[in-house]
Amino acid sequence: MLSSIASITLINVEKIPLAFCCSGGVAININFIECPLPCDYCPWEANLDSRSAQKVNVETTYLVELITKYNPDLVMLHGGEPYKKNGVTDLLKELHRLRNTSIGMKINSVLIPKEKILLQQIAQYIDVALIEVVDIHNDEINYGELISFLNFLTENNKHVEIVYITTLRNAVDVFHKFVDALKNLLKTKTIPLNFVFANDFMELSKKLYIIDWLRKMGIIVQAPMEDVVEIASTSCISCQNPIIVRQGGHLFKLNIKSDKSCKYCGYKYNVFKFPKKIITLPLLLQLM
Repeated sequence: MLSSIASITLINVEKIPLAFCCSGGVAININFIECPLPCDYCPWEANLDSRSAQKVNVETTYLVELITKYNPDLVMLHGGEPYKKNGVTDLLKELHRLRNTSIGMKINSVLIPKEKILLQQIAQYIDVALIEVVDIHNDEINYGELISFLNFLTENNKHVEIVYITTLRNAVDVFHKFVDALKNLLKTKTIPLNFVFANDFMELSKKLYIIDWLRKMGIIVQAPMEDVVEIASTSCISCQNPIIVRQGGHLFKLNIKSDKSCKYCGYKYNVFKFPKKIITLPLLLQLM
């Protein structure tokens, strides 16, 4: 049985947010609460405790039935550090045994050194890792441990993406430290970087500045849930044409050919994962 679940939803993969994993596909998102980190803002509502949200306990067999019924591209364990919740390892083992869908998990970067052994054990049962970086915790990140863990994941053939959550007004200045530490790894390992711009305090021009600056470095970067297409879409790191056109957390057009190459220039993206079927409509179905 899994504990501390706030919701289970069927959503567009882009809303997780992922950019290069099953783009245009669907995910069953299992959202946990009671995160161990104190954040003033949380896009996943993981910082809620059991007094602020209805906490649901779910049998593993029921989840397996749901997953079998909806046949998603991805089952994502999200929210408040899922690997620390009761019953998660049993669910991962069962889904790994069935092998009928990809399995993903969100992991906060600050907790990686402390939970390294557990995370390496859990990694054998997942296919996708979404590494979360929150700007207010930037000074707490052990970048040596983070880089080591990212290398461990990629060397074990896991699909890795990063979600960077900006909450501060001086977000551009704070972000430089993160970029200086990880830019070479992001480029050489082709790890997509996804932004969540919190609160609406940041002007569009600043968002465009950050995205354009990183694109010029040869980093795959986008803010998949943004309503502005230029920010939400993904550009080819070779020719700069849009290879994935999206807006508001769902896909409009995919310009990556079946051999994982850019439709315009032929640049190949071996880390890209195709969905079972492309869904171009916004999707949000509450399953629990």
